[in-house]
Amino acid sequence: MPTDLPPELLRTIFLHTAKLSTPACRTLCAVSSWVRHLALPVLYQTIFIRNTEHLDAFGTSITHPLACPPSPSFDPADAVRHLWVPHTFETHAFWTLAPLVMRPNVTHLAIHLSDLATVLNGTPPSPSERQDSHSRAGTHTGKDDLHVNLLGSSSRHIDTAHSLFRRITHLRLIEPIKPKVWQAINAMANLTHLAVPGNIERGSDWIFDLVEDTSIEVFVLVLQDGRKRPEIENWVRSSRKENEWIYAVWVVWRWGELELEWDIEVRGAREDEVNTLPNACSR
Repeated sequence: MPTDLPPELLRTIFLHTAKLSTPACRTLCAVSSWVRHLALPVLYQTIFIRNTEHLDAFGTSITHPLACPPSPSFDPADAVRHLWVPHTFETHAFWTLAPLVMRPNVTHLAIHLSDLATVLNGTPPSPSERQDSHSRAGTHTGKDDLHVNLLGSSSRHIDTAHSLFRRITHLRLIEPIKPKVWQAINAMANLTHLAVPGNIERGSDWIFDLVEDTSIEVFVLVLQDGRKRPEIENWVRSSRKENEWIYAVWVVWRWGELELEWDIEVRGAREDEVNTLPNACSR
């Protein structure tokens, strides 16, 4: 339908709509070549890989020529900013995930610890990276911050000498801390925000031990059991008198809600904006 809107305004409207959800972005890619050139990079910004079929399809899409790309040099992998990988793919994931996870353009990563171990153990850092990884000062510029959600734990060895660990500034754990996760957290030299599930029934010394030798500025204890809410609230208030970096939140979520919450966060959209679009949660 003809419109008198200036091209600059149309561009803003199309880009805003494309960022709200993958279905909306796919629709825009089929409108015209001009709109496709705007929407296609956005389509690859947020990627959800839920099974091996998704993994194989995505691997094909980033290694084969695209129809009507924004430019001859357009590389879909360079457009990826947010990557959600909720299941364990083990070695099957390496060839597709490793090139993406290690790219500096990825700013938000939700991944199972086992898959992260597969990626990092299979792509060893250079000697200079391994040496620098032991230094906590002067190694981080803030331009390549990485926000990570660990969607599952693992007992596998993980190579914490990677420069990737220096990029991680925000970390959220979905499962309680285990030894391998402790090891990984201690290697995150620039970690400033940490959210972990847990309670204080077994004491709170582990919280202070965790923060003492790290750069953590905000610690959030994520609680789902409200039976001892008054007791825990009192503990948090008391602790914050001397440790203002401690917070606690109560959440009730199912797996699908966690995914939607992450999707809203990385897109920078409000929940009501996402929910007004048809099939906004199906990708």
